[in-house]
Formats: sequence, structure tokens, C-alpha cells
Amino acid sequence: MLRLADAYVASHPHACFGHSRAWRAAVWSTYRLPTLVLAALDGDTVKGVAPWTVMLSPLAGSYAVIAPFASYGDLLGDDDVVADALLRESRRRLRWIGCGYAQVRTRWRQLDTGAARGRTDSSRFVTSRVVLAGGADHVWRSVLHPKTRNQLRKARRVGVKVERVASWSRFAEVCELGTHALGSPFHGRRFFRELAAGFGDRLQAWVALAPRGRPAAAVLAIRWRDTTHYVYGHNVHDPALRRSCANSLAVWTMIEQACRDGQRALDLGRSELGSPAERFKRKWGGTYEPLHETLALLWRRRLPDLNPTNPRLRALQRLWRALPRPLVRRLGPLLIRGIG
Repeated sequence: MLRLADAYVASHPHACFGHSRAWRAAVWSTYRLPTLVLAALDGDTVKGVAPWTVMLSPLAGSYAVIAPFASYGDLLGDDDVVADALLRESRRRLRWIGCGYAQVRTRWRQLDTGAARGRTDSSRFVTSRVVLAGGADHVWRSVLHPKTRNQLRKARRVGVKVERVASWSRFAEVCELGTHALGSPFHGRRFFRELAAGFGDRLQAWVALAPRGRPAAAVLAIRWRDTTHYVYGHNVHDPALRRSCANSLAVWTMIEQACRDGQRALDLGRSELGSPAERFKRKWGGTYEPLHETLALLWRRRLPDLNPTNPRLRALQRLWRALPRPLVRRLGPLLIRGIG
């Protein structure tokens, strides 16, 4: 059955890398999170797939998501009738195994929560897609904002170098420094090694080195069909390093590689409107699309408040920033397994 479901995912126009077996295998190998893959069948023909992963959060309890740790992941069906039937059956089964709620972030359609309590918010998160037709020269001249071109020129002028990742230790170090300053846990090295094993040359990562060889920024991309997806990107929160515009040159290197690979678009991933990440991605000249975030209650009476404005979360972020880095490196993978 899993082979049939994977074949359906491979052919469905709304599937993304987060639905793939390679992504699910990396999540399982690293975090051992339970999975529930439901398929809608018409005889022996698959008409829809809902590949759920159960997250284990110390704050929100257990809940289910599609495409954990990815920007979004649609519930896949031949039509809305199939998708809604899959959602109804998912509610029943996820509640039976103890999930408090289910979360889906989708580009393509708002899910109908029906009789289940919950909500859909289409105003909080967006994704941005940069059209790469015409190649890197066209993107430079006609898509990038003038300020972005100036930042890229500055990065080259001050001596920033961008290198393909040869060691996940250096890549993870940059990400750890960036997320630690933000008060958030992050994946350990093992997760990236598992992704590289599953995706092969479709996964590409770079580290930007400021003058004197100091790691300043890192980005990771996955090619999925004709689109390169910007999966992760972080920079070291040091004023001198940030002034070098190393993070911008890392993203531009990713765009150049995508153009060389013949990709038609760059998906810049999920961002919260008004956040620093959204402001950074805005300057690449992409077209914004809303992401529909559906939260459906199962056995819980109300949804957890996981908004960054929650004072409890702010206190936890301050505590995380105060922890020493060796402890952050050890605890980060244990905590992020509950943040889908």
C-alpha cells in the first residue's frame, strides 16, 4: 500500500518534497515519530493520500501534521470530495490514537473542518515564488530589487565566499548560532545527513564565509520537479557578519544554481507576515501566495496558543537564549521533534 501511496504522491500536481518517502524516511530515522498514512481507494486505484506524522510536543501534547518541518503539505486528493472524506477519516483515526488536534498548511485550498471544532487562517503565513525563466541574468536585471543587487555587490566587494557544504558540522553550526539567538531549537547534524542520503544530488546546501573565513550564513535547498525549494536559511547574529550581506549572497548562489539546473521557479518557503524572514524574502521579487493553515480539534477542548506573542513562549525563548551552546546542541533535536 505504501508503494501505491508513494506512486500517487509522485504524480499528484500538488505534492511537495515534504510528502516524499525520502523526507518521511529522514524524519523517521532521526526522530522516530509515529506515522499514519491513509489512502482513499477506488478498487485498487489510489484517489487520495493523507500522510500524517504525530508530533510529540512538551507544550501542545501530541498532534498530527502533514510534511513535518517543511513549509507546507497539502492533503492530496483527486478532487475536493476525496480530500474532505480523507480529512473526516483522519479525524476519527487520529483521535483514536490520542492526537489532540491536526494541523495542515496548504497552498492550494482551504480545508473544510465541517462539524469538528477548529479554524482556518489564511492571513498569517505566506510563501513567495520567484520565476526563474530567462536565467540568472534575467533574474538579476528584471526581478531583483535594486537594493538587493547593491547588497550582492557589497558582499562580493568585502570578500564573502560561498561554498557548497562538504561537512554538515559547519552547516549545522551556523544554523545553531542563528536559531539560538532567536530563542528556538533546531535540527542536529543527523537530520541533514539523513536528508542527503535520501535526496542525493537533489539536496544542495551552501555556507557563506565572511572575510577571514568566518561562517556567516547557510542555506539548504531541495529540487522537487521544476522548482527549487528554499528549505532552511540562517545567519549568525553578529552585527559585523550581518553587514557583510553574506546571507544574501548565499541565496543568490542558490538562485544561480537553480537556473543552471533548468528550474522554472524558486519557492522561498513559509514566512509569517511582518516577520524579519518575510522582509528578507520580499526583496527577491517573488509573487506572494497565502498559505491556508487549518487547525482541527480532535479530543482537545481548545487549541493551544503557540503564537510568538504568547508571554509564556516569550519567556521560554529568553530561557533558551540564556543556555550554553553545548546544552543547546544536545537539547535542540529533542525539542524540535515536537515543532512541526
